[in-house]
Amino acid sequence: MKTKTHYDPYSYDGQSGGESGGEYYDPGDTHLCGARVSANEDVELTRNWKYVTCKRCLKQKDSIDGNVKENEKAIVEDMGKMADWWEKEGKYEKDKSIQGSK
Repeated sequence: MKTKTHYDPYSYDGQSGGESGGEYYDPGDTHLCGARVSANEDVELTRNWKYVTCKRCLKQKDSIDGNVKENEKAIVEDMGKMADWWEKEGKYEKDKSIQGSK
């Protein structure tokens, strides 16, 4: 059976040059394109669109990229809020292990 390669921007592309890596989903998982993984399906993941062979992923490329961008923006905003809170609480000055040894 031919291996299907899905897009996953957080996958580890195992070889230099961005070739698809060896990470696999478990049966019952859902890919970013919405396809569910079946037990008899060989699946690989890649973060490089040129190696994607899943037709559903390719069809939804713009939507998937937009969702990933929104998720990453939310993560950065949350990290900024956490840093603001941490600074407000004075944790940077109290915890020398965060600042490193000087």
